[in-house]
Amino acid sequence: MNHFIRIWLGAAAALAIGCGGVTSEDDGDGSGGADAGSGEQSDGAAADAAPLCAVAARYDVLSGDDDSATAGGAVDTGLFAFVGLGDGDLFKVTFAPGFEPFLGADGVADPQNGTGTQDDLVVPGTIPITGVQLAYATAGVAVEIFGNVSGETFEQQYYATGGSVRLDSVDGQLAFAVEEISLEHVQIDPETLEQTVDPSGCTTAVGSGDVLVTIQIDP
Repeated sequence: MNHFIRIWLGAAAALAIGCGGVTSEDDGDGSGGADAGSGEQSDGAAADAAPLCAVAARYDVLSGDDDSATAGGAVDTGLFAFVGLGDGDLFKVTFAPGFEPFLGADGVADPQNGTGTQDDLVVPGTIPITGVQLAYATAGVAVEIFGNVSGETFEQQYYATGGSVRLDSVDGQLAFAVEEISLEHVQIDPETLEQTVDPSGCTTAVGSGDVLVTIQIDP
């Protein structure tokens, strides 16, 4: 997919996103970090190694405003929002015109060339994370979490497997809500956009969340 806002690393490096903004499930050690893993035993052997998951197993409530989030883009070329989760983790939602559900006025997506078109616009509405939204390469609404972001790199990428996003406004401020978003650890090839599930088996979830953040338009 030729979404300019999907090439996110340079933008992420420039963000000044405050920590906090969410309440996360704690694993019992106060860290709110990696999943504890299975801990199962086999034939008296040592416990299975816990998967090295870079993010919390669940974030119960997520909220983003101008102090804890950032948004950019435009309704005809694509909008995105990053919300800081704490511990170097970032939640991201991308709204991309030219892909379902943001089709042209004639109901057909115009070719996406990175500049958008006059009748392919991001419009408010509720979007279930099903069908084409489940694949990074075809989604008009892409929901991701990046774990252990450092500069222009991250340790793990998680992509949504279910839930819904309700987009409320794109007028000066980007306002949206998410509900019961489930995500899994994936690998996405930056050249082909081929998406595969990582063998770690790591998953995470966001119970609910509301974001209201000013859209920063590049000069």
